Amino acid sequence: MPKKRVPKIKLPPVAEKRPVTYRSRVVILICIVITALVIPAFSSFKDDIDADQIIKLIEHIKKACELYHFDVGSFALEYSDVAYATYLAHNLSRPTGYEQWNGPYIRQLLTNRDNPFGGSIRIYNYIDYANGFDLDDDDAIDTRGDGNFIVFLSIPERVAKKVNDRLEAQTETKKWTTSGRVKYSEKSGSLSIYLIGG
Repeated sequence: MPKKRVPKIKLPPVAEKRPVTYRSRVVILICIVITALVIPAFSSFKDDIDADQIIKLIEHIKKACELYHFDVGSFALEYSDVAYATYLAHNLSRPTGYEQWNGPYIRQLLTNRDNPFGGSIRIYNYIDYANGFDLDDDDAIDTRGDGNFIVFLSIPERVAKKVNDRLEAQTETKKWTTSGRVKYSEKSGSLSIYLIGG
């Protein structure tokens, strides 16, 4: 039997190594510069969106707390943590057992998804848990006792600062992390905002 011939496959020539031209270097440099400019701008834009989301939730929760206080006569408690599933930790979203309760005051339970960074959200009903708030920047605590403030956990300082700048009038001497209706702890990443009462 005659031997079958295997056809020869012609492979394309191997590309020659060419030195990087001046033009190629310029194009690469331009791409690096554009990337260096775009990434920080995008990051700042994302921070603005996150700060806006927090502020919208604060405004919504503040109105809910005011309505709850008007109806029930006490201050609400609401946690996004799954561990606090009882109605005792969800005064705004679930019936509390009070006759005067006329809610729900918010459409759904708070969840960690309501925090743009996935941390817990807690609405406390006793302002002293935050050691009070210095609302007029005179280094004296203006609010104590019963009242509502909201805490967002896992918030980066750059976003917390944007929230503060939108909620507070800026003064030269003010230390934004401890004075006014906004407090921030860099150590824990907790952002606390005074709502009502005290």
